[in-house]
Order: sequence, then structure tokens, then C-alpha cells
Amino acid sequence: SNAASVLRCVQSLQQSDPKALLTSFSTWLQHDLEDTVNKALQARAGEGSAPSPYDKIFIHLTGKQIDKACEVAQKECKDFALAVLLSQAAEDTSLPEDMQAQVEWLEKQYTSKVDDESAKLLQIYRLLAGQVDEV
Repeated sequence: SNAASVLRCVQSLQQSDPKALLTSFSTWLQHDLEDTVNKALQARAGEGSAPSPYDKIFIHLTGKQIDKACEVAQKECKDFALAVLLSQAAEDTSLPEDMQAQVEWLEKQYTSKVDDESAKLLQIYRLLAGQVDEV
């Protein structure tokens, strides 16, 4: 219920250690978004066209479902390099900086009209780069 969710959020915010606070809040958010992610995947399928693998990856990432995003990259996209990048999304690495360089390189490559799937992949890379305003 919404009340239980708010209570879990408040409890997560009562951590005194900044790292524990972030972990607790992140866990709450991931749990709270699980239904939203599932509904988003079902809604896309209910619109008459199944979501593409890149759509699924993006939706899973927005709910911090990194494992599920990696699974889609491996099984449906057969893109093992993307799966490795996705697996690093929850880690404290230089991934955002590296992905920013990748995004800039891809944008230079896509000087003409980009196809729909490439645009979706670029959107995933932007999210991994921390460019949340542009996705």
C-alpha cells in the first residue's frame, strides 16, 4: 500500500551513515518501483506491439533492475558488451565518464537520421552516462 511504502521510505531516510542512507533509500526505491516497471512492460505489450529488447532494458534500468536488464541484453540482444556495461551500472566505477565519451562518439557517428533501435541504444548509453535530462 502507499502508506506502507511511505513508511519504508521514511525509515530508509533515518540512516545516519550517508552510505547506509543511500543503500537503504535505493533498496526502498527499487522495491517500490517493481510494480511500476512490471506495469510499464505489460502496457507496452498491451498496445499491440511487444516492447523491443532495448525498450525492456531501459524500463528495467529505470526501476534499478540491473540483473533483469543484463539478462535481456544477453538473451534477447545477444549483446554481451552491453550486458557487461549494464552490470557496472550499480557499481561505483568510472562508467558514467566512460559512457559520456561513448555517447559523444556515437552522436558524431549518427550525423544522418538514426534508426529507431540505434536511438534506443543511444538512450540507454545516455542513461548510463548520467544524462537523465536527455532520456
